[in-house]
Amino acid sequence: FVWGDFCDWYIELSKPALYGDDEEKKLGTLSVLCFVLENALKLLHPFIPFVTEEIYRNFPGRAKKDSIMVSAFPRYNSRMAYKKEAKSFEGVMEIIKAVRAMRKNADCPPSRKVELYLVTESKRLIQLNRDSIMKLSGASQIRFADSGAAVEGKTVSQATEIAQIYIPLGELVDIEKEKARLQAEIERVKGEIERADGKLANRDFVAKAPKKLVDNEREKLEKYRDMKEKFERQLAELS
Repeated sequence: FVWGDFCDWYIELSKPALYGDDEEKKLGTLSVLCFVLENALKLLHPFIPFVTEEIYRNFPGRAKKDSIMVSAFPRYNSRMAYKKEAKSFEGVMEIIKAVRAMRKNADCPPSRKVELYLVTESKRLIQLNRDSIMKLSGASQIRFADSGAAVEGKTVSQATEIAQIYIPLGELVDIEKEKARLQAEIERVKGEIERADGKLANRDFVAKAPKKLVDNEREKLEKYRDMKEKFERQLAELS
């Protein structure tokens, strides 16, 4: 929870409010951050007592003599569960995760902003969280579409529970540069295939080399053939 939900998500989502001009929103966000962190420290204290004690004593407004050991242990309060809101926001998180995965698969650098096209029935939820989605997914814009066919050009797509996501391929990669890279990879792999083929065509090598070495060359040949097919398929998709 602390590493994932709190640090990876809530702290990152809180930054616009903390650095924004709306003082009321800033104080509210800061209060929630402090409340969650303080109670997380109390829950963790039995397992990492020294670290949690040190952080607790350095909390803003906390006297050095105060000890986490004598503080009240957190109690579950059903009024603060917000299950409906949590469920809704899971849909937002899934969109962000999906876009991040699409960027990673395309080797899209973090500095490159992409336009998102969403086919969804949850427009209101996405509108409410538009800034968060854009910030954490590296999007320059979010547009709504009636279908994937409405998005011009080649696209990469992925589905989540609440939305079908489309990103124009040209937004993710420099197409000409990627085509050149794939062509270079194809030529490199061709060389490896010829090398492995040559070895396996050598009767002396197959007859006299250890079986493990021969099997290793056969595995390499199969792997390079698969790689060549994959690169050729990717190149065809870009053409």
